[in-house]
Amino acid sequence: MNKCLEFILFLLIIITIYIYIIDKEVENPKHNIPLGIMLAISICTTCFLGLSAVLSLIMPYYLINVATPFPIAFTYVNLSWAKYFISFGIIMSISAR
Repeated sequence: MNKCLEFILFLLIIITIYIYIIDKEVENPKHNIPLGIMLAISICTTCFLGLSAVLSLIMPYYLINVATPFPIAFTYVNLSWAKYFISFGIIMSISAR
């Protein structure tokens, strides 16, 4: 099986268990849990679309480096200092607990 598919299935199992546990602690679960799920999905989708739009407007899509798209994009528009700032943020977010 594909590693990405295995990871997605693992996340779905973890999320299902988490929702089952939270269901017992929420005041009005039939209203609040679907609302929370939809808000979380909406926020993540908006952030993803915004970042994709910014990246594709900064530089042509065929020049985007798949491994490090944002640091290379800021180098492309002569903002070398931002490359280090973005790289530091990426490393901090990956290493966060």
